[in-house]
Amino acid sequence: MKPTIDVAIAPENIGLGKEFTADISLKNVKKIYAEDFEMKYDKEHLQYLGFEEVTGYKVYNKPIEQNGAVCLVASLGEKYGINEDTVVVKLKFKAKAKGITIVDATKARSADTEEEYDLEKDNYLEDSVIIEATDVNKSGTYTLVDLAIDARYFKYFALRC
Repeated sequence: MKPTIDVAIAPENIGLGKEFTADISLKNVKKIYAEDFEMKYDKEHLQYLGFEEVTGYKVYNKPIEQNGAVCLVASLGEKYGINEDTVVVKLKFKAKAKGITIVDATKARSADTEEEYDLEKDNYLEDSVIIEATDVNKSGTYTLVDLAIDARYFKYFALRC
């Protein structure tokens, strides 16, 4: 198996205006201590909220909202060298428009203590999420009343038809 950068989003469906996390992990590697990667997301559907560091790994730059996020991550000591499938950072998003959207790895470079190398493009993975309107009043269907409740109490973005 070849070194891979993976994106994992749970759940598969999310309500408009809700927040979620995309876990970014390295897989099939040995003794990796630094990673440099770029993630792309659809700014029309997603608002980038920042990142959450994972225990043992430090983000050395501050990704900003753009149509992508570049992260430079390093292990905090030998104990946290990546030798198995490991989540190294969690990117946080908010769903802002109805539809299907992806978070996609577009660049990945890793280093052990002797050399650095680019991961093969076929091993840049992505994950998708379906952003849907939420049946707030539990009537069984999404109606204008649900949109009104969203707009009044939760400050959700209006649906695009």
